[in-house]
Amino acid sequence: MRRVIVYGDIHGCLDELILLREKIDIKEDDIEISVGDFLSKGPYSIQTLRFLQKNGILCVRGNHEDRYIRYKIHFEEEKRSGKKNPMKVDEDFKKVFFSLKRSDFDFLNSLKFFIKIDILTVVHGGVTNRIFLDRATKEDFAKVMRLRFVDENQDFVSLDEVDKKGCCYWSEIYDGHEGFIVYGHQPFLKPKIDRFSIGIDTGAVYGNYLSAVVFDMDEEVIIPSFRFYFQKSKKAYALRAPLTIIYIS
Repeated sequence: MRRVIVYGDIHGCLDELILLREKIDIKEDDIEISVGDFLSKGPYSIQTLRFLQKNGILCVRGNHEDRYIRYKIHFEEEKRSGKKNPMKVDEDFKKVFFSLKRSDFDFLNSLKFFIKIDILTVVHGGVTNRIFLDRATKEDFAKVMRLRFVDENQDFVSLDEVDKKGCCYWSEIYDGHEGFIVYGHQPFLKPKIDRFSIGIDTGAVYGNYLSAVVFDMDEEVIIPSFRFYFQKSKKAYALRAPLTIIYIS
């Protein structure tokens, strides 16, 4: 039976991705999807990007891929006009940025903010009950890449405002209007399963696991068939910031 396989945030952990695909025993007719954030923090960002392309793995745009796209726009503007690039980046970011070829940027620019296969939807961060993907604005998609918490009015809440009264994790009140969603962005200790969604980022780059969720597919994706595969990271490639890995019951 054909399968749909969705990987959590890879963040340059290419060795772990290769081992995870071996565990899953990838077949020619499988559909593989990355939730985004395959760049940055880990050891093999460029190699991961090109591995995904070579192996036909579909990808949605994560906030880290979007950051390289935005940085390039400002970088080119600075060369043209002398206007200072307003984005602050570290040396690791610059190393990856200056290693990206024009074809790599063409690939990054081609990435969509969501992928739908029947009733299955893959995004990077999440969807509020007030965002409809088929008519989402640029501002909406910026939220889709970065969403974690919402307030009592279903509005996006940034991490520095999570103590705001009435905040909860978006997936816990998501009503299913965009189908069953698989997402990344927020690292959990283990996959977060809610009624209409699964959070599949389990902090590979922080030394936890690279995870995948696998669905069988007949005429359409069979959501109840989901099961998980895990590959323990070889090491912690990046340090955890406060709230980086959480588990919300």
